[in-house]
Amino acid sequence: PEAKEAAEAATKATKAAEAADLEAATAPATTAAATLAAAVAALSPIRREIWARLAKGQSGREIAREMSRNEATTREHIKAIRAALAAAMEATAPDLAEALKAADLAAVAAAIA
Repeated sequence: PEAKEAAEAATKATKAAEAADLEAATAPATTAAATLAAAVAALSPIRREIWARLAKGQSGREIAREMSRNEATTREHIKAIRAALAAAMEATAPDLAEALKAADLAAVAAAIA
């Protein structure tokens, strides 16, 4: 009976350690996703719409056309979105902040999805 209890305790300890390792491994992604979600929520409604379309892989030109917006204005919105999100991500996910600065918005959206 004692051997069985010891084996069960060892199994529980192993599972707890594995769960802690998994939590530690996913915490940065979870934090980055939460930070990005908060930064997106802080955008104006028009910029949130543009971000959603960018995250789906649409180009600035496509977005401008589909939203009946001026292309130059849409580009300015995209620049502002990139700057705001990169600033928010700088502390929690510097690699994603760099992707934002490099205008790889689809990669950022995919990384936190």
